Amino acid sequence: AYWNGGLWAVGNGMISSYLVIYLVIELGMPALGLLVGMIKAAPQMAGLLRVAAPALIGRIADRKRFFIGSYLLSTLVLVGLPFAAAPGLLPSSSAVQLGIVALWCLYHLLEYLGTVALWSWLADLAPQRIRGRFLGRRERWIVAGQSVAMLATALFSLNWSWWYPRELYPEKVWLGYAVPAVLGVCFMVMSLVPLVAMPRLEGRSGLRKPAPLRAVLAPVTDSRFLRLVVFGCWFALFSGIVQSAQHVYPAKVLGIG
Repeated sequence: AYWNGGLWAVGNGMISSYLVIYLVIELGMPALGLLVGMIKAAPQMAGLLRVAAPALIGRIADRKRFFIGSYLLSTLVLVGLPFAAAPGLLPSSSAVQLGIVALWCLYHLLEYLGTVALWSWLADLAPQRIRGRFLGRRERWIVAGQSVAMLATALFSLNWSWWYPRELYPEKVWLGYAVPAVLGVCFMVMSLVPLVAMPRLEGRSGLRKPAPLRAVLAPVTDSRFLRLVVFGCWFALFSGIVQSAQHVYPAKVLGIG
């Protein structure tokens, strides 16, 4: 589980939302503020569908196979994202924007679904008396992996822009982002290998049997839960309003790579 967390974190750090945002900024996409806002918001909207995970786990596959399958599919989707920005592959800038946002959303949805299965599975694998220490150590591996990978990716992309300036090599801009993205996908796939030998341990958690759809939708009818949702949406709305400016301003106005 530690190796899984560390390897996944390296891959995730190599293809973070910042990489995708800077890619579209470098490509000079029209309606940049709107596009950046969609890259930030759309995965969260698609991620709402993860509430269906308890109903899917067990019907499609057990938790282990569901998680491995979801994460493997998510990485395959992710590897297509930088190639959607390749010059000449898609017919128009609108198609490029749509392709990037659609692939980014689908990647997050599959990852969110798999994460539900993973956390249920890890809860059964780790006895309660050591669970806190176990999860804490795994999170340390994740933080370390993401920190190193994000720094390495930033340095690579920065050096790439020096080696191949956009003014002289406009057709090579996307490669500075595609290379770390593909490497990140490789690390994400590698992170699944340590989990193959881990036991399924079906039978102890609440996801032992597929949840009926009625149970999945039950929270929506609870007024206390709806008040929490209203607060969360209100807070997120006004927090999200400034997200595009926060990402576009440093790159476009201050010229920070």
